[in-house]
Amino acid sequence: MNYPRSLDTSDWIALGAVLVATAAAVISAWQAHIARTSAAGQLALAERVHREANEPYVIVDVQPREPWSFLFVVLIENVGPTVARNVRISVTPELESSQGPDVSTELREALARTVPIIPPGRRLAYFFDTNGRWGSGLPMVFEFEVNATGPYGPMEAARYLVDLNVLGANTMLERPSKKLEDEVQKVRSLLKSLGANYEAANLPAIRQAAEIRREEGTRRREQIGRQLRQDGTGDSGSGDA
Repeated sequence: MNYPRSLDTSDWIALGAVLVATAAAVISAWQAHIARTSAAGQLALAERVHREANEPYVIVDVQPREPWSFLFVVLIENVGPTVARNVRISVTPELESSQGPDVSTELREALARTVPIIPPGRRLAYFFDTNGRWGSGLPMVFEFEVNATGPYGPMEAARYLVDLNVLGANTMLERPSKKLEDEVQKVRSLLKSLGANYEAANLPAIRQAAEIRREEGTRRREQIGRQLRQDGTGDSGSGDA
């Protein structure tokens, strides 16, 4: 009766080498997967930061036409770095001026129109009311919603709550939107800085991810080309028959 022989030293060494090679291959594949995933995530983040830093910012506010003026306007302004297109504005509740139905109608019609384009720094002002509104019993709090299209497509709706009671108590030394504009400028500067830092820190990973996508695209095009050539050869053979 034959029994399997026991493993000698050389057999154990060979088996150990196989196990080590297998483990190394698994670890290498896992590390490659992690690298690809990390590069893709970093690329997406860098692209998002770049996109947000280059989108328009359309704000809507109610403010005096001039400092210390008793005439108040609805102001629409693009404080962002790029052009805003197809700007649409809605407001709740409906705007009503204490200066009569004609003023109210003109203002509503103006805000109901889609503005085709608002370049950076452009301001649109529409007469709304006077200081006679205070004490008139008309609504004093409004929510404006802005929808627009930026260089990367439709943007998320922006909402602005305007409380005229706060405006009435203001000393009018500067327009109410000034602080918002300053904060937007700070955010824009921060986003640009973050984008530059991410790009500098992750440039190799971003390039690697782009190279992987380029190679995948090349392989797909070559595969489609081979398929088309095969289809053409098959059609030619059928015609000859």
